[in-house]
Amino acid sequence: MKLAIPYRISVPLVLCALVIIIVLMLFLIRQDDPRLADADNSYRRGEEAKTISDRKVAFNESLQIYQELEKEYHPNFGSGRLYYNIGNTYFQLEEYPWAIFNYLRAQKLMPRNEKVISNLGIAQEKLSIEKTNNKSTAFSKVFFFYTYLSLPERLQVFFLFSLLAFVLTSAVLWFSNSWLKRAMWISLLLLGISVLSLAYSQYFEPVRAVLVQASDLYRDGGTEYAKVGEAPLEAGTEVEVISSLPNGKWLKIVTPKGDPGFVPGETIRIL
Repeated sequence: MKLAIPYRISVPLVLCALVIIIVLMLFLIRQDDPRLADADNSYRRGEEAKTISDRKVAFNESLQIYQELEKEYHPNFGSGRLYYNIGNTYFQLEEYPWAIFNYLRAQKLMPRNEKVISNLGIAQEKLSIEKTNNKSTAFSKVFFFYTYLSLPERLQVFFLFSLLAFVLTSAVLWFSNSWLKRAMWISLLLLGISVLSLAYSQYFEPVRAVLVQASDLYRDGGTEYAKVGEAPLEAGTEVEVISSLPNGKWLKIVTPKGDPGFVPGETIRIL
């Protein structure tokens, strides 16, 4: 005997299915801006150029277009490809601190991409900067997938688990079935883990940044204060931002060696 789904539950299921289809279409159907092709063509001209001046002209044209697209689209939840292209262009122009900054931005959106990891390492080697390993926390050890999935991917997982939990909970209310109840509790557990991951990203994850200019490290926000150490911090160094002064002109950071101090705001960019 076939088990008919009551009308009162079938309608929400159909609506949920339509929502899923619409959301997936928004994610998958994305028209490329024609300016991307222009930027890519300029980049290839730079690679094929015979003189240094021609290379610089072509790569600067490419960089200008990429940056225009970045300002227009703000791809903080995108695929990371645009940041990767910007990083490559800065690398070709031998502006390695900016290349590192954009490779790290790309890595946040493409954490498993080997090309991004490789190019980041090469740029760091150009500046003789040691590769920074993010500190492992109790959270990252327990929820190992946190570093494996990007934030946009974790948002998609949250959406899918939310929908699954909703459907299974609705089904349990209508049908008394032990397997459905087990599946419901499993889906709720997975949803809870997903919520914890997103909450950690929003409220507890350390704020990372990159020095795009070499800078001395000061004990407080101002050049009149004593320096922390004799040598300045090298451009391209990844640091952790603790806080900023009210005027935003000075940021308190912690260096890879664990030294706290202040640097001017114009020398650093938040990831």
